[in-house]
Amino acid sequence: MPRKKRLSRTRLGYTDAHIFQLCTGFDFFGDAFGDDVKAMKAAWPILKVEVMKLFASRERAGKCWGEMMFEKKTNA
Repeated sequence: MPRKKRLSRTRLGYTDAHIFQLCTGFDFFGDAFGDDVKAMKAAWPILKVEVMKLFASRERAGKCWGEMMFEKKTNA
């Protein structure tokens, strides 16, 4: 059975700036997504684990920006 290859974020062209923007919602230096929400939404499943690691290391309360924007909203 063939195995599915996982591409690394560097091979896909994502940098630490992309991860930071998905964590905070800000592109301070203009070297990440900018205002391209479609690109951010496409990158979220790929970068989600790394974004959540960054968010957890920053010791912030609540949810990170990418999680609020791109996760399905469910009513409890």
